[in-house]
Amino acid sequence: MEEANEISVIAIIKFFKPHRVTILVFFFIGLLFGAGAYFFKQSKTPVPVSLPVTMYQAEQVIVVGKMGDSPLESPSDIVGKISYGYCGPLVHAETPISTYLVKLTSQAASKTEASDALNGCTDKIIADDNAILANYQASLKLQMGNAQIAINRFIALNQDAIGLQGMILDLQSQLAKSKPSVLMQDSTFSAITKAAEVKSDGPSLFLLLIIGGILGLASGVAWVSAKAWWDANKTYLQ
Repeated sequence: MEEANEISVIAIIKFFKPHRVTILVFFFIGLLFGAGAYFFKQSKTPVPVSLPVTMYQAEQVIVVGKMGDSPLESPSDIVGKISYGYCGPLVHAETPISTYLVKLTSQAASKTEASDALNGCTDKIIADDNAILANYQASLKLQMGNAQIAINRFIALNQDAIGLQGMILDLQSQLAKSKPSVLMQDSTFSAITKAAEVKSDGPSLFLLLIIGGILGLASGVAWVSAKAWWDANKTYLQ
């Protein structure tokens, strides 16, 4: 069975090989028809008019809180999270160099949509940062409590506890410096006019060339087959 299939394939190749130029001619004619159909469509399609679209841009500014002398979260890390979709596709962020500020912006078709996107983002960031702050403050208070217990033991033994008292003062100083992340600037809006994106309708040039090439090959094969059949049978038909 496989041998018969191989013989038939070889026979087909041998049959069409002498006519390859004719088939290629039909193929290129098909390509020309495909290109012609595309440019004809382009010439008959009216040029679309791009109407301006008004978008609303909202802005907010967050002051990142502190734990001691360090930020609760690096502003650049917050910007990185937002760039990877932490607050959705509408919100973008940037941070001025050497500051604890994060500027958030969003663009939408309405003020409400732009504002809601920003409010949801700032709520998430502040909640995350303040959870970090709560854990940090709890850790400081635990250390202060343990130090105070140790001081009481030293005093009971009439021993010097100056070192531990200094540690408590340092922990109290760090606790006093701790601040939560807050919204420094509520939403401000600005209207931005953009040109609407215009997409061309209909099949692309590449697609029409593929279709034209396939039809050209099929037409060439059909022409060669029909001509061979006619040459073989015309004596019987006349």
